[in-house]
Amino acid sequence: MRKTFSLFVLIICLSLSLFACSPTNIDVVYPDTIKNVIVVIGDGMGFNHIANAKTYFDDSVFAFDDYFTCPVTTHSLNSKVTDSAAAASALATGNKVYNRNISKFNGTNLKNLMEIAIENNKKTGIITSDNLYGATPACYSSHANHRNDRDDIISGQANSKIDVLIGAMDSEDTYAKYQTQFEVYNYKYVTSEEELLNTPSNQKIIANLNGLRSPYNASITGQGAFNNIVQYILNYLDNENGFCLMIENAYIDKCSHSNDLYGALCEVKLLSDIVNTILNFCSNRNDTALIVTADHETGGLRYTSDKNKINNSLYAKSGHTGANVPLYLKGCSVSGYKKTIDNTDIFKICETLITKA
Repeated sequence: MRKTFSLFVLIICLSLSLFACSPTNIDVVYPDTIKNVIVVIGDGMGFNHIANAKTYFDDSVFAFDDYFTCPVTTHSLNSKVTDSAAAASALATGNKVYNRNISKFNGTNLKNLMEIAIENNKKTGIITSDNLYGATPACYSSHANHRNDRDDIISGQANSKIDVLIGAMDSEDTYAKYQTQFEVYNYKYVTSEEELLNTPSNQKIIANLNGLRSPYNASITGQGAFNNIVQYILNYLDNENGFCLMIENAYIDKCSHSNDLYGALCEVKLLSDIVNTILNFCSNRNDTALIVTADHETGGLRYTSDKNKINNSLYAKSGHTGANVPLYLKGCSVSGYKKTIDNTDIFKICETLITKA
């Protein structure tokens, strides 16, 4: 019995070691002029989400197609199928953690990309169509043992020194309860696009807004602010020392969990527009690196080249999968890998660009 138990423990340890290690040893190639790093995350966006969006919107390419680099593996420390918290922790800190950890492992905070950027005197920002306490923005702005530890997440954000935090307002207006706490750290609390766009660039911002869904989705109204906000924040963050910005479109994932393919594809189209805005910002300048990727795939989505066959039956499931996701790089490149890299390597790319290590 003891030998059997020891063998079982050994198998578990080896399995965890396999999950923990990154399969690549990449080199990051970049010009010395790079000072800005922008990460765009399509939550739940797999290869077929992008391909089906092209089919549905009659687009042969999206602008970011020109910068496709390689597939990315997404497993967490304890599962082949990651949740958003573990995936975002890997992207934000370069560490594999257990599902539901928020840039924290075994009670220890893992330094995230925004903290590294602040240490390097860069301005910082986060924009998401999710609530700011959602897993992905939380991993880039705070630390918590569990993604549901909302008070820990929000308190950490108030003390994060990030220049601008923008997310969707929930039905409870949760962040209003923490307004005083943010104001102690010199944040201005805003709840409308107009207020946001009239805020000067020397004022830290915490914004909870409505209207951050895709304007292509005819089933919802009052949308369309997201891309305007991205344009404003790019100008707000632009400075001599550079900046680090993370932008997340969360509704590719949320719609896919509901097997709402129309909604998901509208959100992919919005993400494409956001990338176009960033590419316009990057035109005629050589100081900005753009990283476009996903935290994981949701729905096991199948592909069709026939627009008439775009329907919810293309989903194989409603949850996350272990499928690889795409990586697109502009302003930098990677070498030394074979076929795929790991999501922890995306952190390495960003950290290298921020620190010029």
